[in-house]
Amino acid sequence: MKALVTQTTQRYDLDLRVYQNIPFAQGLKACIESEGGAPLAFLLGTRKGDPNCKEQETFAPSSTWMPAFMRVNPILNWTYGEIWHFLKRFDMPYCSLYDQGYTSLGKVDDTRPNPALAVGRKEKGEEGGRGKGVGGGEYYPAYMLTDWSLERAGRVDKKKEATARAVAADGGGVGEGGECEAVEAAAAAVATAAAGACAPAAAKNSNSDKADVKTAGLIIIGDEILKGKTSDTNSLYAARRLRERGVFVQRISVLSDAHADIEAEVRVQAAKFDIVITSGGVGPTHDDITIKAVAAALGQGVSENEEMIGKLQEAYGVATKEELSDGQRKMALLPDLARLRVPPPPPPPPPAAAAAAAAAAATTESKKIWPILMCGNVYVLPGVPSFFEQKMDTIVDHFLKHSPIYTRKIVLGVDEVEIVEPLNRAVAEYEKQGCVFGSYPFYGEACPRVVITLESAEEAMVEAAKEFLLGCIPPEAVLHVGEDDDLRGREGEGASVAAAAAATVAAAEAASLTE
Repeated sequence: MKALVTQTTQRYDLDLRVYQNIPFAQGLKACIESEGGAPLAFLLGTRKGDPNCKEQETFAPSSTWMPAFMRVNPILNWTYGEIWHFLKRFDMPYCSLYDQGYTSLGKVDDTRPNPALAVGRKEKGEEGGRGKGVGGGEYYPAYMLTDWSLERAGRVDKKKEATARAVAADGGGVGEGGECEAVEAAAAAVATAAAGACAPAAAKNSNSDKADVKTAGLIIIGDEILKGKTSDTNSLYAARRLRERGVFVQRISVLSDAHADIEAEVRVQAAKFDIVITSGGVGPTHDDITIKAVAAALGQGVSENEEMIGKLQEAYGVATKEELSDGQRKMALLPDLARLRVPPPPPPPPPAAAAAAAAAAATTESKKIWPILMCGNVYVLPGVPSFFEQKMDTIVDHFLKHSPIYTRKIVLGVDEVEIVEPLNRAVAEYEKQGCVFGSYPFYGEACPRVVITLESAEEAMVEAAKEFLLGCIPPEAVLHVGEDDDLRGREGEGASVAAAAAATVAAAEAASLTE
């Protein structure tokens, strides 16, 4: 760290002031006094999510226990990935510890390499720019961390470390250099536990883990869609299936087969949403560049994945990878920290059904489940609708937790303009409590028809909002009330036509009476 300070001071011709052997607050006070006590502002690297950030905004006065100054936080809303993109893009200097697997630097006694960056996928001796941690293990550099929620996983719990030191001091079965080894072991255990606790379920290693996610982004890739050669059905299917799990799609982007565009969009969505799903551009041809773009967006290289090579050998019935064609081997070029995910195996059948299950397994042996590629929080799926839908079903059914959404639907036989006032009253009363309203008019039918949808994470809330809205609308205008919010049905259409016909007959009868 001292080397970085010296290098940066010289490179940018900075005026460096050092305050030694005094508490931090006193050092700040001395600095301010050296400037004549004038109001000062300090440029900080604080970001949202940092333990000391709390309620800070871009400009935040100092805490009450410090001397008075203004804190300026220009990167307050930057993500971990955006920090590293900036540093690497503009060749900015950074501490060499970040190349040794450290991702968050604190004090010497509570900072360890991040266990999420420990080398495990690649064989030793393979290229990849790895560094040695304090315990001698190999780690990828900090910019290769794909799950940014694990940024602080290398920071050690001081209480547990103190326990390790106490055990070492008592001799607790530790030999020469035992204190250091005990502390290192405790640090590694704590850091590994932190990684497990902090990681979203989607980023953990077990295929049976289910992610508790709330937001998603979709990236549809293909010139054929932008040129109108084919329709995009994948985003519709994905949005419907995700919503079944309570995951809300916040953004859908349709991009051409351009590396820079895909890379930029993946970087943005991966930082904003819990999961991102891409569709298209993953085959062996020249325009299949999605995997390289995703890797670049996440700060990773692309290399031949041995697990994928094994899958390809099995699929194409060859004994060695050398027997695969160049096109086939291209499909094994994956991001360095890619994961190949498959659904967990089904539970064992009861004894009575074991024989039938074995026969069924033998019949389907040739129909191997093709793995789903996951990089960080990004799922990379094929663009062919039938394959895409199969993968989406696997993701939704096996990798995502279910957060129920409760819905209601009210179909009205009036023009939309006639329900603006009652709808606004319901929105003002219940939207702030978490109920979401939608209004969808249908035109080109025999009579006006509008569908009002309501949704909430709480069934009591959506039911109360529905009753409130119904109380604001004349009963004769209501054609149908249901518990779904599907717009594909045509509920109430027949009732509205019948109502119109009855009104026409009544008008005709009234006219005949006046003749």
